[in-house]
Amino acid sequence: MYPLKKLISEGNAQIVAKTEETKEPEKFILIDCEPLAPRPNLVLNKVLNGTGITSEKEPIFKIFGAWKWDYSEVNDETWDKVIETIEERLDLAYENGWAGRVSWMPTSRKYRQSIK
Repeated sequence: MYPLKKLISEGNAQIVAKTEETKEPEKFILIDCEPLAPRPNLVLNKVLNGTGITSEKEPIFKIFGAWKWDYSEVNDETWDKVIETIEERLDLAYENGWAGRVSWMPTSRKYRQSIK
């Protein structure tokens, strides 16, 4: 095997191994803001205001305006109490142009029924 091909195949194997180790968080919120729009952390602060869930944490990734936070540490009872409020506020952020894309998991039963 040529040295370059060997290096590429070893590098790809490392990438695959690293990807396999990375799992999607159990609970997350993703906010993707357009350029010149409020930053995702400011939108998250408004979305989580009064829910008892902190917005003062580092995202697990930032790619330009797309930021994702892991909330797996939030217990299910707390999440279930506030998720409908969070969903409504994320929908408003999208509809009002504060965010170009929003995503969260897990969703509420009400939200799952509305998209059937």
